[in-house]
Amino acid sequence: MAVASKLSALRIKANIIADDVLGLMDVEVDVKDHVAVLRGQVQTDAQKQRAENLAYNIEEIDEVINEIQVVESKQTPVDAHFGYSLIQTDPSEIPYAVPGPISTLVASEQFAGEFTDEQIEKAVRDKLARQSVVDASDVKVKSTNQIVYLQGSIKGDANQLQDIALSVRGVMGVYSNLSEDEIAGGI
Repeated sequence: MAVASKLSALRIKANIIADDVLGLMDVEVDVKDHVAVLRGQVQTDAQKQRAENLAYNIEEIDEVINEIQVVESKQTPVDAHFGYSLIQTDPSEIPYAVPGPISTLVASEQFAGEFTDEQIEKAVRDKLARQSVVDASDVKVKSTNQIVYLQGSIKGDANQLQDIALSVRGVMGVYSNLSEDEIAGGI
């Protein structure tokens, strides 16, 4: 890829990352001979079209081939933590207090782009394996754009595993699709 093509691809990718609608969506960009090829996955047709429009906004792009797939998310955001974890504490003890009427909520500080998804997956798996609070032996871990997805069956509290995963450096959010097994016991 020529230098000019690489720069065009970087400009498109930067516009996608900075965009309020697309943000950290999984979109890859290749440019050759003033033609941009977009690949990846988004959640809506509007996001797919938005990525194409952003590519056309680059002056040296004459054509856009949009191969982005629309994969509607079946995930509900109810069990998600994005970019912060909430804990109960005295705000004076933590420097990153969330402003507002509930002064006992504290946010952890994270920086996007510091770690690869592979590094995050390994770190989360290692941390889950080392903890002894919840049996997480059947939990699958996947990281996409620094959002960690937990799936599987556990014996214990899913919220504890979410908090453990969120505490890993580089994790921007956690989505949990965990089912809590009933612990068999008799009277």
